[in-house]
Amino acid sequence: IVNIIIDKVAPLPPTLFQLSLNGFINSLPSVLNWSESTDPGVLASGLNNYSIYKGSVSGSLWLLATTPATTRTYNDSVLSEGSRSFYGVSATDRASNIGDRSNEESVVLDTVKPVTTLTKTPAIPNGTNGWYKTPFGVTLACADSVSGCLSDSTKVSVNGATPTVYTGTLLVDKEGTNTISYFSTDNAGNIEATKTLEE
Repeated sequence: IVNIIIDKVAPLPPTLFQLSLNGFINSLPSVLNWSESTDPGVLASGLNNYSIYKGSVSGSLWLLATTPATTRTYNDSVLSEGSRSFYGVSATDRASNIGDRSNEESVVLDTVKPVTTLTKTPAIPNGTNGWYKTPFGVTLACADSVSGCLSDSTKVSVNGATPTVYTGTLLVDKEGTNTISYFSTDNAGNIEATKTLEE
């Protein structure tokens, strides 16, 4: 007597978890984690492996790697700066039935810090010998070409005070030398080095 076991039912798709809180990372690798798949059926053969897919366009992914059935994480260290990478995962059972692919998740690598520009009004001292003879305004503008500047992330400090969120043009009217320090953060978590103006 020869027992032949047939498994025609493919594993269920796993759930690929969110890769980052806002779709951006500032360092490698891109870490993928997914839920455990199940292999349904009366005589299920059991899970054999997971397949990880990747692509630069949603819905058009290629096979990146496979992992054992006991592994539900994968680190991808090959990403291009500023480009979005899409991922998906599927499960294969021991009978070689390939399950449907999971939901897609995507991420963009941004390692470049934002740049904050300071503008004075008036731009040139209106007194003599490089001095202002009236209060002057300070306006800050954050720029980041990949992930964008994080909302309310530009911080400013005047004359050594604790940095606070920049909300609009500052009026500097203290007699003598004034020190203005400022920096911003982008949506990938890159923090700009503090810049300082003495006027």
